[in-house]
Amino acid sequence: MKRKLILRTIKIQSAHKKNAPGFAYAYEYHPDKEANKDKGSIFGVIEILGNAESSKVIAEIVLDSVKEAYYESNKQEALPRFEYALGRVNEALVEAAEDGKIAWLGKLSAVIAVLREKELHVTQTGGAQAHLLRKKNFIQITEGLSPKGALHPLKTFVNIASGSVDRGDKLVFFTPSLNYNISKEELKNELIQHTPSVAVNTFYNILEDVKSQNRLSFMVLEITDPEALANDTLDFQDEFWLDEPKNVTESVVTSASPLIDKVAHKSKDALKMGKNIKERFGHVKIKIAKVAGKATEKAKAKREHMARNRTTNRNSNQASVFPMSVKMRKKNISFKRFLPGLKYIKKDYLKIGIYGVGIAAFLFIGSNFLSKEKKQPEENNEIYQVYLSDAAAKENDALTKIIAGDKNGGKADLDKAREAIEKVENSKFKDQFSEEIKTLRQKLQDILDQIDGIVKVNPEEMLALDKQFDKIVYGSKNFYLISEAGVGKVAIQSKDVVFTDNSSTDTLGADILEDGTIVFMTAEPMVYGFSGKEIKRQSLPVGEWYKAKDMIAYYSNIYVLGDDGQIYKHQRIVDGFTKPTPYFQENLSLRDGISLTIDSSIYVLLNDGQVSKFSTGKKQDFSLKGSPKMEKPKLIYTSESLSNIYIFDEVSSKILVFDKSGNFVKQMTSESFKGITSLTSDASGNIYVLVGKKVFKLPS
Repeated sequence: MKRKLILRTIKIQSAHKKNAPGFAYAYEYHPDKEANKDKGSIFGVIEILGNAESSKVIAEIVLDSVKEAYYESNKQEALPRFEYALGRVNEALVEAAEDGKIAWLGKLSAVIAVLREKELHVTQTGGAQAHLLRKKNFIQITEGLSPKGALHPLKTFVNIASGSVDRGDKLVFFTPSLNYNISKEELKNELIQHTPSVAVNTFYNILEDVKSQNRLSFMVLEITDPEALANDTLDFQDEFWLDEPKNVTESVVTSASPLIDKVAHKSKDALKMGKNIKERFGHVKIKIAKVAGKATEKAKAKREHMARNRTTNRNSNQASVFPMSVKMRKKNISFKRFLPGLKYIKKDYLKIGIYGVGIAAFLFIGSNFLSKEKKQPEENNEIYQVYLSDAAAKENDALTKIIAGDKNGGKADLDKAREAIEKVENSKFKDQFSEEIKTLRQKLQDILDQIDGIVKVNPEEMLALDKQFDKIVYGSKNFYLISEAGVGKVAIQSKDVVFTDNSSTDTLGADILEDGTIVFMTAEPMVYGFSGKEIKRQSLPVGEWYKAKDMIAYYSNIYVLGDDGQIYKHQRIVDGFTKPTPYFQENLSLRDGISLTIDSSIYVLLNDGQVSKFSTGKKQDFSLKGSPKMEKPKLIYTSESLSNIYIFDEVSSKILVFDKSGNFVKQMTSESFKGITSLTSDASGNIYVLVGKKVFKLPS
């Protein structure tokens, strides 16, 4: 005859005080509906560091999601039902992260288990642990289940350990904060030497004595049978609440958080498990004062001894941030050693719902030793579907972090997403997933663009000319375009072109004086001017000459950047310009300077992408802040009518925009920007760029 097993639980958990840091809870749920009772029960412990209220919300998401999904699943067996439920939990956590709830990431520790008759399935994340006490062997059954590497919501719960329990077994679940005060060796010894009720009472008193500040949860599940239960003459308190009065059976439910209140209401039988078991089997009348009192007194001296030893350990490890990092004595106890029937079953990643959750199932019960060499599964496309799912999850994770202001974290997630995509690209299934790869890569690039402030623009084409030009200047509703071959004057409204031949060398710089004269400098060296309705070439000598890199005009003066690192000023006179006058009032050199612009102050673009600012010949306290890296900066432009500074990077074909304080604003990118040679603007603040034979207007 099959022996019926009975389960009873004892829990320790922290009272949930307002404004207390963190959240922890020991959870059990036994279904009320008759149709669900044969599906088993759910147990778990959860601990989240951080703000209590936000942590409680995440705990509710985890516990509610696993309960609802497990019992609503149409799968017949417990394991696939549990796998489905964990997939739903991960999806719910992804949605929470997308909604901005990200403070819990890296701070969640939990054990969740399903027990259906003798069949047990357990999962774990973070530092929470589950142990099986069988006779005198205390085995960690969640070892290796926590996901490796950086966590993200999609992979919060990814592995399951499965096996069987039997009469006399004790399952011990606890969150990391317990280990700061009670070691695993102490847990094992107390539970071997005493009944769970006495042992847990000892643990409770220890925790009360040390006044642990961390929230924690602890649960012992004892597997027994009606006969053993009927012979048990010791009553036990099934819940111990730290920092609360000892007798809290009814008051706990009403004073606890809404989460606990809700769970207690829906699992009323579970919260009174111990009492109900005794009422069903033998109606045992028990006097705790006589029996438990003696046991407690006997354990008191041992508890004090344990506390003294613990004080020494705690003082030597006080600097540790994470309770699990406290060093404890290693024991020659292994999962495999005490369960020789152990065998591993590897499953491929399963695709559950929208997201994939990988379940590696381990059997931890058996009678005969089986030593079989694992065969590598034949490569199939399901694995690469999961890589793409992982990439999509990392994309969502990156977006969440960017919104929260963590740009570096967002970039790290994008790198991991790209790595997952590359695995698919390097596989034999790359053609099968080509569309998904293309879509994901574009999404990743779009997010990276957001991080780097890149804005894709579609500039308006203003002119398409027959000739190619090097420089552009706006003046009096006309564009003046300069090249080695000559100067073109184009009316903006009519698009009529007047061209004047001009044999010269490369044009180094061009601008407009206050009287409307267009001036440009060539490598001859010479300065040319054009004015009036007709374009007429006029030589404007500048006295002693020198090699130059760029030229700008301001009112009736021109400023020339020499290749010796100096800026020279030339004033306009009747027959040309004065001899050069050094602009700097200090001993400065800008040998790395490559381009000039002016708005009353002069800005010099250096070949490393930095900008120096000068006013009345003196260097100002100015620098570009938050600037993306420039590969090959080429041009800088601004004017008095503009509120921003524009820099063109030749390699990336991007226009970087900064405000006049040097703060990065954005990067503009377009296919039309390849080969920009000059920028100008009109009185309304419109920016125009010259690209060979075309002129484009930037969007405002």
